[in-house]
Amino acid sequence: MVRQLQGAEKLLDQGGLFSGKFWNMFDWTPVDDHHLTVLHNSLLLIGAVEAASKAAGALGLGDSPTASWLAGLRARLVEAVERTWDVQRQAYPDSLLEDGSPSASTSMHTSFLALLFDAAPAERRAALLRNALTPPAGMVRVGSPFAMLYLYEALAKVGQLPAIVASIYENYLPMLAAGATTVWEVFPTSGDHPGGFPTRSHCHAWSSAPLRFLPQIVLGIRQVEAGAAAFTISPWLGDLEWARGAVYTCRGLLEVSWRKEGGRLRVSAKAPAGVELRFEENASMEGLEVSFEPPPGNQFPGGG
Repeated sequence: MVRQLQGAEKLLDQGGLFSGKFWNMFDWTPVDDHHLTVLHNSLLLIGAVEAASKAAGALGLGDSPTASWLAGLRARLVEAVERTWDVQRQAYPDSLLEDGSPSASTSMHTSFLALLFDAAPAERRAALLRNALTPPAGMVRVGSPFAMLYLYEALAKVGQLPAIVASIYENYLPMLAAGATTVWEVFPTSGDHPGGFPTRSHCHAWSSAPLRFLPQIVLGIRQVEAGAAAFTISPWLGDLEWARGAVYTCRGLLEVSWRKEGGRLRVSAKAPAGVELRFEENASMEGLEVSFEPPPGNQFPGGG
């Protein structure tokens, strides 16, 4: 990871932004990405540095010279991105043109990536969230499932769980209505269909965001320690009366089911041996009498 990031560091321009003559595409949507310096690349690089820093911490290398270098690289990238903020438009530009001037185009993408990777100061976050949830007229929208994955990650980070579920209904149900049994490269409602309608790729791994977020939200399964050592269980009920499902972890299958019965909510879970479960109530359970039934041997501090 460090060697890859050292290589990326060599591609920073004089202003400190990632810059290169590449296909700088992130989404099948008209982001102004036909330039050397495209803002979403620098934001994704911040995310990569952050991931490496977390890995270093998990490996006990948090105080190493490498960790210090990663922190410094991240700080420089954040500062470089912040210099491009457009106060009038309350957004980052899509790119910098070859003369160094900002692009006239803005997109949701830079806003939700900045939220996801904590790349903006606190006073920017309200504007970034507005751009992610209700982009203003003229701002480029998300156009394909791959980029939508990052939007969902950002919304989950700031607690906008109903917005994620609503988006999955809006964008993925039309695939089912069209007879799909797999996820496509682009949404049926997208204006950009590479290879023609409905899609050139009918089984696209990078489009499988619901497989991540439905268990995370509807079942409430969230890993909270490295190595699948511990999970929180906190289902978001929404308009459902019951749900059941499972995810595979590196320690085995983790199953969760729940059901509303009158004013009661019964949640049960089954986890591999040695996995700690921590049940947490949330706002969707307000007014319900909640019970949680973990399997024998699973600890659940704070459980109901």
